[in-house]
Order: sequence, then structure tokens, then C-alpha cells
Amino acid sequence: MTERKNKTKRGAKLFRAFRFAFFIFGAIALQSPAAHPKEAYDLGEHSLGVGFGEVILTGDFAKKYSNTLGVSGIYEYKASELFGVLADISYSKHDSDDGLNALKIFGVTPNLKINLSYFDRLTAFVMTGFGFFNVSESIGPLYGGSVTTFGFSAGPGFDLRLNEHAKFGSLVSFHNLFSKTDPNAKNPVGKGMSIGGTYLRLFLTLQYVF
Repeated sequence: MTERKNKTKRGAKLFRAFRFAFFIFGAIALQSPAAHPKEAYDLGEHSLGVGFGEVILTGDFAKKYSNTLGVSGIYEYKASELFGVLADISYSKHDSDDGLNALKIFGVTPNLKINLSYFDRLTAFVMTGFGFFNVSESIGPLYGGSVTTFGFSAGPGFDLRLNEHAKFGSLVSFHNLFSKTDPNAKNPVGKGMSIGGTYLRLFLTLQYVF
């Protein structure tokens, strides 16, 4: 129990640090000169890729489950020098410390991508958007529930254009899954289960540009 409380406290500290870093990141990027070669921002280009990294649970999720690695599929479209679409499909599975309970998160999120600054072939950006998430919890072999709910995402990132058809990046994103009740879920005291929570993703990305 003490270890779980410590994890929850660490999650809260990480969230506060994320908010502070997000503010500093935006302030620095907006003040930076926008020096950008043409090949770094060809308009109308598409890209497909993958993301992978640590999924750090916070809030109610962190009280019951452990952090783990997650994966995502990425699609991006550059509509203008400033704006684009950054959509991803993500999945992660989290277990409790005793291994008896499990949390699965599957999300589909179309985000607005805002390019803040260009440094040679490096692009600093922020993204934000709403999406749909299927979240399921299993409590032992007998109990559990599943909901499809709405969620909010936001965070900063970097993209490094390696060549004409490849770019590498990093993304730190916060996700808030709005609580929803599964009335048919079975729990130890009857029926009904409210599912929802927050988490952070620290991901590396690799994309093919076309």
C-alpha cells in the first residue's frame, strides 16, 4: 500500500512537472526565430509511422496499476506551414502489482498540430485534440467492465527531418479519459463500474514521409 501511494505521489509530481515544462517549452519556442529550409516544411505532405515508449499512469489509474510500455500508429498531414493533423492509434496494457488485475487502454485521437518554430531541420510543435478511448478493467478472473469514452490530449514535441522520406521525433503528451460507468460490469459488491483516469506518454516516433 505504501509503495502504491508513493507511485501516486510520483505521478502527481510528474504531472506538475509536465505542466511547467509545457509552459516553458511554448514560451521559448514562440520567442525563437523561424529559420526553416524548404525541405523541412513541404506543404501537403503525408506521413505514416510508429511511436513507442513509456506510459506513466497518474491519478486514479496510478493507485491501482503499474506503468508500462505502449505503442502507437501515426498519421500526419501538413496543411500549412503552421498547422497540420497528427492522428494516432495507441494501445497499452497495465497490470496491478500482484498481477491479478489489468487495465487496457485503446485510443483513437485526431489532433491539431501547431508548428511553433523551425531550427534548421528540427521542428518544435505542440498538439492537442479530442478522441475516443476504449478502456477495460478486469478484477481477478470473475469481475470487470469496459467503456468507450471521450478523452482529451495535449503535449509538446520535436521532429527531426532525416531526409526526404524520413523523420524522427519525440512526444510528451497528457491524456485525460473522462469517467464513464459500465452498468453491466460485475464487481465484488454487485453491478456497475466507473472507469476513467489520466496518464502521460513519453514516446519516440519514426515516420515515413510521402
